[in-house]
Amino acid sequence: MRLTILATGLFLFLAPCLAQPAAAAGNDASATLRAAVQALGTVPRTGALFTQGTLSTAGQNGTFTGWLDLRNGYNVSHAVLGPLSGDQGYDGASWSAANGITTVDDLPATQARNVTTIYLALDGWSAPKPGDRIADAGTQTDGGKPYRVIAVVPHGGVPATIWFDARTHLIARTDLATDAGTVTDRYADYRRVAGMQLAYRDENRDPSGVVSTSVLTRAAIEALPAGALARTPSVERGWIVGGGRLAQMPFRFSFGTTGNIAIPVAYGHNQPALAVFDTGGRNLLTLQGARSLGFATGGGFDIGGVGTSTVRASIANVGTVSAGNATLVDQQAFVLPMPYGLQSMFATEPVVGLVGFELLSNFQTTIDYAAQTIAFAPFATPAALPSGATVLPFLSNGSTPYVEASIDGVSGLFMVDTGNAGNLVVFKSFVDAHALFRGAASVSYVSAGGVGGTVPLRRLRARSLRLAGTTLDAPIVEVTDQKSGAFASKTLAGNIGATVLRRFTVQLNYQSRTLAFAPDSRVAEPFLSDRTGLSLARDPTGYLILGAAPNTPAADAHLAAGDHIDMIDGTSADKLSAADFYNLTTNPGIATIQFGITRKGETAPIAITLTPRTLL
Repeated sequence: MRLTILATGLFLFLAPCLAQPAAAAGNDASATLRAAVQALGTVPRTGALFTQGTLSTAGQNGTFTGWLDLRNGYNVSHAVLGPLSGDQGYDGASWSAANGITTVDDLPATQARNVTTIYLALDGWSAPKPGDRIADAGTQTDGGKPYRVIAVVPHGGVPATIWFDARTHLIARTDLATDAGTVTDRYADYRRVAGMQLAYRDENRDPSGVVSTSVLTRAAIEALPAGALARTPSVERGWIVGGGRLAQMPFRFSFGTTGNIAIPVAYGHNQPALAVFDTGGRNLLTLQGARSLGFATGGGFDIGGVGTSTVRASIANVGTVSAGNATLVDQQAFVLPMPYGLQSMFATEPVVGLVGFELLSNFQTTIDYAAQTIAFAPFATPAALPSGATVLPFLSNGSTPYVEASIDGVSGLFMVDTGNAGNLVVFKSFVDAHALFRGAASVSYVSAGGVGGTVPLRRLRARSLRLAGTTLDAPIVEVTDQKSGAFASKTLAGNIGATVLRRFTVQLNYQSRTLAFAPDSRVAEPFLSDRTGLSLARDPTGYLILGAAPNTPAADAHLAAGDHIDMIDGTSADKLSAADFYNLTTNPGIATIQFGITRKGETAPIAITLTPRTLL
């Protein structure tokens, strides 16, 4: 018997694994499974397992309670983790509730993971059903100890391996092949509960390496109380101040005509400051932003993002978050270090944070890219659809929308991400699965990324992207190859960024779970691409070169990773905004660029002339 913690963000889904009488597996695994059932004991298929205990994860300690319906695997848990609290459950779909918002994760990969999670929770391996696959993976060692390993793939689920102690026949470990990578649980401290053996300690390691540990303080089989598995209702926390029907404001682009959307946001009683509006983000403040606004922070969490690593975050109670007259109350914000390039994307005013999910969950949101305005309306009195709009249903990972689109004729689910300041991203697993872009010329880059670090990628031109009934010709595509992080998905297609979204008016309605796309006059404009081969990260004194792609002007000019750009065409590089540099490196009318470079090992600055040319 075991207790499994599956981390989703910072809130926990708790599902105990209960042994049932074994059925013949039809292969060499049968003896292993029979011994396991004899050791673990059996559990009635009526009633529910109630658990409570302590947990630690991402640097915080807390408590949890949970219910698991033994008939079908439906469950609910409540967790308090440092300054955060939330509910999470499964009732045929995964749901979570925090900060007044209850949302559903209905991505196909999550549904498949749910199938296997419940299969393990109810010992589906002991009574296989048609379509389930069970195979003997032999004797393997872990930490010098022998284990009998069984590989399972329940019908409609993801693969998992179950490690049985060769001596005790109890489950010591499981490995779950999730969409983002392998989740490993290790179980210890088995105790007898109502005739079964239950692991009172579970150590969970997610694909990014974050470890969560749960320890039971109580476990019992009881009658399931009425309503125990009901979803936590959402609480309205957003209003248009003054009773209006619409809050509209202009926004700024970080790259002049594309890039990140930045809007003035007032946190608490502070004057408005610039924040990036990110459909893939939540309330967030940079370390410098939290200090400048006077917010105290508490707790500490390890969180991930696009990159492959994690960063340390804390929590600030900010009170209200206001975008114009659209105001949210009782708000918290994550506080964490962010790349200097994000904070300094505008030369005259710093960016103090991000907003996104909380606003989108409380207001219908319309982004008019051509007019550079964003508007928020109550769901009860929504704004009209943009003229010529095509409405698409969206799926969600619980916070971010995904819509179906097709790249070079192959359909898949793409995240709609206003926080992606650049091009259309297509994940390498999707590319390989559909043999996309074979023979296409490409250039290798390193993106400065965001939360979680840098992202290696190659850039190329696809033939076409079809989105919401509109075909975009020859879009620039970035193909990523990551083992963990938000771009490591094995089932999703990719991420739609600013160079695509800027050609539409986009309306997002999280209540109806729809997105509307109305093409504007720029829909047929050609996609621009970098003409240098440079990968860059902005810092306080200029630009650090992250890479110089082979066979590009950057390599021809003998620029290299680690070089620092101090001067550009006679101007100090720290005076040039992201928009300035973007225009310089994509403009076909630029014949040469003069760089002043500082290089490690050189005592004097180096003058370099780069001659841009079309690469894609």
